[in-house]
Formats: sequence, structure tokens, C-alpha cells
Amino acid sequence: MKNDDQYAVIFDMDGVLVDSYEPHYVSWADTCRIRDFPVTRENFARLFGRSFRAFAEALSTRPLSETEIQEWYEQKELRYREIIEENFPEIDGAGDLIKSLYESGFAIGVASSGPRGNVDCLLKHLTNAHCISATISADEAKHTKPHPDPFLRCASRLGVQPENCTIIEDSIYGLQAGRTAGMTTIALTGTTTEGILAQYADKVVYTLRDLNPKTIHHLISSRKSEKC
Repeated sequence: MKNDDQYAVIFDMDGVLVDSYEPHYVSWADTCRIRDFPVTRENFARLFGRSFRAFAEALSTRPLSETEIQEWYEQKELRYREIIEENFPEIDGAGDLIKSLYESGFAIGVASSGPRGNVDCLLKHLTNAHCISATISADEAKHTKPHPDPFLRCASRLGVQPENCTIIEDSIYGLQAGRTAGMTTIALTGTTTEGILAQYADKVVYTLRDLNPKTIHHLISSRKSEKC
């Protein structure tokens, strides 16, 4: 049952709660090396944010079977988790924002395009992760971003109406998904420039410390008023 008075914040994972760019690069580079597939930082930057299949096929020097893609996927994500387990790269301000939202009565969720293992790793290491009451990974969603399914599923698990939710994202695909879901959208700069993000977001911030419960509550309320 959904509560019309309950508000929620749904976070993306990579680039919003965890600074995962370098760990993803290293895990791709390591698993490409054993396959003799060259990868440069320039190629990685160009492909970053695409699906694993698209990424792998772009880097491969020959056609890949379904079995090879699945084995590579599992190996790459395992290597990624090994890296962040050694030194968890939490985004500055993430734990503090989660705590303040929780104490202000917001429901909190995470909707990620990453596999369940990566999300569970986040929950193990993230400061104040106990405040998060619903998570969606690529393993649970029928469609990945920019489809709204991950955010809608997370809102459903939280028991919150989509129009009462704010999503925090760093990618265009994620912002498109949130907007299509009918949610307020906040963009965090980092992997994409402010000018591009502003086309898809209700608000753009440079750091999570620029956000607080009052600001987010006002954004949701204002957007709902505009739709009336």
C-alpha cells in the first residue's frame, strides 16, 4: 500500500554513492588484458555508461559467444568488487545525506544498473546503509535505464508514489529514467558536465553536501504544484 504523504529519495549507485570510475576502469583493463583485447583510458571514457554487452563487443577483436560474454561479465564484476572491498571509495557526503534524510522521515532506496553483488557490496560498506530500506539491481529490473522500470520498482518496494520521489543521478540515462517515471530529478556532476545534465534535471549540484532534506522536500512539492 502506497502512502500519499510519504516522500522518498532513490539514489543511483555508481557515481552518486560510490566513486566507481577508477575501479571500473581497472577491472575492465585487467579482464581485457588476459583476453588480449586492448583497452585505453580514452576508449574506456568513450564507452563508460554503456551496457556490459555493448562495452565488451566494442573492445573485442573478434565475435563473442553468449558463454564468453557471461563469463567475462562475472569475472569483471568480481574483480570490481575485489577492488572496492580493499578501499571503499564512498562519495563525499553520501553517508551524512542518507542519515539526515532518514531522520527527517524520508524513505530511502537505491536503484542501480549494476548486478546484485555490487549493490550488496555497497550496503556492506556504505556509511549509514542501514537507513536504506529498498534496493533494485539489474538482476531484479526487467529493463535497464533509461527505462523507468528500476526507479518504479524501487518506489513500489518503498511504498511511495512516484510523484513523491526524488532520484539522484549522475548520468543522462538515469535522469531520463527518473523523469519518465514521473519523479523529481537531481543531477550530481562528475561523469557528465553541468550544461548537459541541466537539460534533464530539476536541479544540478556539484556535491551531495549541497543537498538537505528541506531542499529536496521543496523540490518535490514545487514540482507537484506545477503539475496541478
